[in-house]
Amino acid sequence: MNQQFIYIVRHALVEYTGNSSKDRVISLSTLGGQQALDLASKLLSIPTPVEAIYSSDLPRAIETIRPFAESKNMTIHQDSGFAEHNYAGNTKKFHEESIQNRNFKFPGGESLEQSSRRFSDAIEKVVLTGAHTIIVSTHGSIFADFLIRRFNVDMNFYFQISCPDVYVLKYEDDLLKEYRRCSELLPFSTTIPIHS
Repeated sequence: MNQQFIYIVRHALVEYTGNSSKDRVISLSTLGGQQALDLASKLLSIPTPVEAIYSSDLPRAIETIRPFAESKNMTIHQDSGFAEHNYAGNTKKFHEESIQNRNFKFPGGESLEQSSRRFSDAIEKVVLTGAHTIIVSTHGSIFADFLIRRFNVDMNFYFQISCPDVYVLKYEDDLLKEYRRCSELLPFSTTIPIHS
């Protein structure tokens, strides 16, 4: 049996702006930068050698995993499939509407169904590389939706992921079997972000 472990890292803290629909391209806050440094030292304790690092192409995800990548002298493979959901409108209203209709979207944005398919395709591509241990730096909403869909996690999970956060997905023979939160890998300064 072939086992693979994909460590999903939710980005560290950014300066809260109140409207992520307009702020897709933002960087980490000062605290977020420190969290990224702390996270890098914690990720060194992953029990098997990390073979590949992937990231959303948005700055906050790249900046979160960069200190670890640099410490291991590894390349960060950027993939827009791991980027945050493109809301193009009020995030609270979007989530309220999407509970009833996963195809709801604002003009110029994407539906949960569309972003879910994009993220799932990106994960599948990473799994098919055959690497045993992989890190993916991504975003809260899109990863939360992935777990909600795969494991029937409660919808409130959207608002329970911290900045940063780390989960591991366990695959056996290319099939997702389980997940768990890796609280032992989180910096002491981990925070639950404010949502509008």
